[in-house]
Amino acid sequence: MKIEQRINDKFFGFICSNSLTSFIIDEQESIKIVLVTWYKNALKYLDDHFNFSEDNYLSTIRIFALENTFIYTDLSMCCEKLSLTKIIDMDELYNEFCSIKETLNKIIEERKQTHLSNEKKTIYEIWHELFRHLNTPNLLKIFQFIASIPCSCAAAMAFSLCGNAWTDSRNRLSVEHIEAELQVKINFQCNCKDFYNYVVKNEKLLKCAKSQNKYSFKKKN
Repeated sequence: MKIEQRINDKFFGFICSNSLTSFIIDEQESIKIVLVTWYKNALKYLDDHFNFSEDNYLSTIRIFALENTFIYTDLSMCCEKLSLTKIIDMDELYNEFCSIKETLNKIIEERKQTHLSNEKKTIYEIWHELFRHLNTPNLLKIFQFIASIPCSCAAAMAFSLCGNAWTDSRNRLSVEHIEAELQVKINFQCNCKDFYNYVVKNEKLLKCAKSQNKYSFKKKN
């Protein structure tokens, strides 16, 4: 909907819109056509690769976002869509629902009132707090299943990076070494020059790197 609104308003961002004024009218229109085409291609990609219908399992797990009234029908449908009815005691789940529904609906109303507050807790923090004080094992199983669904392809990227580091010529490296190497590659944001300057000034690090204990010195401190 937001992309469609941008197309209708021909809104391409504040900086981009200001930059367009430096072109002549004909060039501005040509650029706008290209940008609108990009928006339309993005919409087509979303329509082709994502199921926005109510049949999508994501629409059924939305109840755990605590945005609307928490009702058992939605909870039951969620179990069916995720094929959890064989590992969940549905009768006990209903009892758990009855004992927690008033608390959940109260939380939902509070979240609506604090929608713009910077102190608003994340949905994971709210559920974590609830499960600490409530005896709802079946509801907990459902939430654990949902929370374990990868939200991105970051895990696959990590495996790819691991494969690049653990090559045939480096197959004797330990798991700990590969882990440390990946952590440096992924999390170290400085460039080569800054890293070099950091290393040459760190006498302790240089000494440990030259010693036989370079991978265990950290544990001794």
